[in-house]
Amino acid sequence: MKKKIKLIFLGRGKIASDCFDILNKKFYKKQFQLKAIVSDQIFFDNKKNISKNTFKIINNKPKNNTILKIIKKTKVNILISVLHPWILNDKILKLLNYNCYNLHNGDLPKYKGWNTTSHTLINNEKKISTLIHQMVKNIDEGPIVSQKKIKIYNNDTAEKLYKKIVKSASINFNNFLSLYLKKKLKFKYIFKKKSFYKKKDLEYLKKLKVKIKQSEYKIILGSYMPPYEPAYTKYRNKKIYLLPEESFKNL
Repeated sequence: MKKKIKLIFLGRGKIASDCFDILNKKFYKKQFQLKAIVSDQIFFDNKKNISKNTFKIINNKPKNNTILKIIKKTKVNILISVLHPWILNDKILKLLNYNCYNLHNGDLPKYKGWNTTSHTLINNEKKISTLIHQMVKNIDEGPIVSQKKIKIYNNDTAEKLYKKIVKSASINFNNFLSLYLKKKLKFKYIFKKKSFYKKKDLEYLKKLKVKIKQSEYKIILGSYMPPYEPAYTKYRNKKIYLLPEESFKNL
């Protein structure tokens, strides 16, 4: 009987959840043996089909040493990361002979780092990619092994684009697994660029230099009463809603 490929899976959020469900399909369960999962409590609460023999690591803080120990103990063959927030220690990558792959939303090398979907929209790009690349020591610089491109339309918002990416990411992930099992992965090496979007970059851009009068501020505070629309301004005949911080926190 053919030995199963021993796998460690890292990820959180909707896309990671969908990719995990693909791994749990009957066909892939015959090919892969899930030895460990690194995610948050929400992920584990929503997944009731995880084997008792699978290690569960809560990602409330980086636990590279724990992952190293589990890889050595269970003799893991491959690591797959889907939008996981940690930067993995290079010791982990070396231990697995760089048989480690990461799902990234954003064209590389132009859009490395955080919040790349939002930055792609802000920069008026016409397309975005959801891709899987080999993990190397330098973040988001490993060769691309699977890629799916998505068109961006003028009326796309970050939310609309994200929904398209969710669907395309699952298709691309399934394609990656298929190519991996057939040993048909092609490594597309990318040229290094210095640009890297940090987590705080989007926060900086969101602080628009708009002066609001005291009377207008009162309108913003008092106009939002769900299900009615809040106060707004206009840009190119489109309404841009203004939501008070305390209302946003209650959403």
